[in-house]
Amino acid sequence: MNYISLLNKDLHLDNSINFNDKFIYLNRECNLKHWNSYFDNENKVQLMILGRPVIEASDWVSYEKFEENFVTKFLIKKYIDLEINEFCNQLNGAFSILVIDYKNNKISIITDKLGIYPIYTYGLDNLSSFQFSSNFKTLSDNINNKLNMDIVSVAEFLKKGFIYHPNTFYEEVKTLDNGSYCILDFNKKKIIKKKYFEVEANPIFDFEYLVKELSEALLKSIERRTLKYFGKKVIFLSGGSDSRMILANSVDSETDAITLYNQENYEIKITKNIAKSLNVKHELIKREENYYLESFDNSIKVNSGRSLPIDDHFLNLKNNKKIKTYDTILTGCYADWLLKGIALDRKQLSVFFIGKLPLYKLKKFNYNFFAKRTLLEEKFEKMIREREDQIFLNKKSHISNEIGRLFPLFQEETSSTRMTLQQFFSWDTIFSDNDIIKVYQKIPVKFKINSQVYDKAVSLIIDKVKNIPHANKKHKIGINKYYGALLYVATIIKNKIFKIIKFKKMDPVAGDGSWINFKEFANNKQIKNLWIESKNSELIKKMLKNKNLEFKEVINNDYKLIYKCIALNKILRQIKNKPKDQLN
Repeated sequence: MNYISLLNKDLHLDNSINFNDKFIYLNRECNLKHWNSYFDNENKVQLMILGRPVIEASDWVSYEKFEENFVTKFLIKKYIDLEINEFCNQLNGAFSILVIDYKNNKISIITDKLGIYPIYTYGLDNLSSFQFSSNFKTLSDNINNKLNMDIVSVAEFLKKGFIYHPNTFYEEVKTLDNGSYCILDFNKKKIIKKKYFEVEANPIFDFEYLVKELSEALLKSIERRTLKYFGKKVIFLSGGSDSRMILANSVDSETDAITLYNQENYEIKITKNIAKSLNVKHELIKREENYYLESFDNSIKVNSGRSLPIDDHFLNLKNNKKIKTYDTILTGCYADWLLKGIALDRKQLSVFFIGKLPLYKLKKFNYNFFAKRTLLEEKFEKMIREREDQIFLNKKSHISNEIGRLFPLFQEETSSTRMTLQQFFSWDTIFSDNDIIKVYQKIPVKFKINSQVYDKAVSLIIDKVKNIPHANKKHKIGINKYYGALLYVATIIKNKIFKIIKFKKMDPVAGDGSWINFKEFANNKQIKNLWIESKNSELIKKMLKNKNLEFKEVINNDYKLIYKCIALNKILRQIKNKPKDQLN
């Protein structure tokens, strides 16, 4: 597992460092050694990295074959030469970085600009008690019995399936801000916390300019991660636009592709066409029938229950021999959240008989977005609302509401996918770089609501595979949104006719896409048994508005509640202390 921790307890591990009675642990399970910990003996500075901050292609000129710690050494030079704010702002990519400055008797922990790698903290206002870890369980297990359940977070998870930063299931454990650093100054005996970067909207309404800027930023970001120095590479390929864009623009012609699937379906056909057109090696890895059930408990354990295990698509692959041969794994993660408007207040358009269209319009602020929310008793609804009102200060601004929902990115609703990739794989994301962040801040809501700028930018850089249909939208990438909707409608009508005349058969669970249909999957006998057990939990029953939920009713109206209850019931068993007095 990949992790970084600073604890007040000696775990007697080989990789520990004792600094002012704080015990520092770093573990990197990666074939590449570019980001390994390094101690600069001349300046008495040690730098430890979780994740993969990237440098420019030109910065690799001095790299010598098989040289270890290259990126770490490069960053230490910058740390020594620059003031802390400037150093942090020049960092590029997704990471958490710890700096031990022996000369000045300080420790600094730095988070990336978007907050992709979480850092869980305890005792943040007291130097002697302060501890942190990138893994929630590691931290909570080492604080003995000083933790109390955060009842608002429990309610929030039951309602939404995730918890807003900086909160966790414990009142005393909080997460660090994105784009921030925390300095432990042992000479002055104090902790300094500061934001070095804020995500801010700076809209520009020149569509062609934004498309050009974004396409160039995407190409640069892909180049930084597909240079020869990044070893053997693979893209986790779906039938959408994000992963095919990375595969089509890898500067390494020997980059491979892997697709996960349940049954051969339309999406698999699309991925095969993409790989064939790009002339790349493409392997399919079939999930077993109970793939998600088998990873359910472990996902909660390693990802702190920040989001639902049904979004954890990769955990069961962590020991796969094929996957372990790769030095660099790239995915299209975060494109949806950052550049396709799914965190905006939006309403999906629909047509009678056809149903929902791939078109959206803006609507007024709503506390609920993206997915169905469960109604709780008014007391708990009020608790959640009061917490959210501290995040959404300007409810009339669509873009500020999106920023509040997104950052830090580790809080996003499907984060268990990314948490697992961080902790067990040689993974990186192309959407974390400074030039992409700059363009993100420039894209106005009107160009984001239907993914217009992103789709057009992608279409400019995927010539060979642009005309292969998008697996979900059913048409080629980058076309006019209204024309695309018409083509989508035509495909839906055709499929309905084929289904009526029994020309086309589709497995109701496997479906036509990358992931299974979890609404249908909930009919699994084991899921039903877990649901019956979890919905009768005293705390869950106390929180739910509807006390007498029938399985069929929940499946039809709020199927995610089944998974939320099962996950929460398991989480509650792990929480050491009960809430103080907020249940009465």
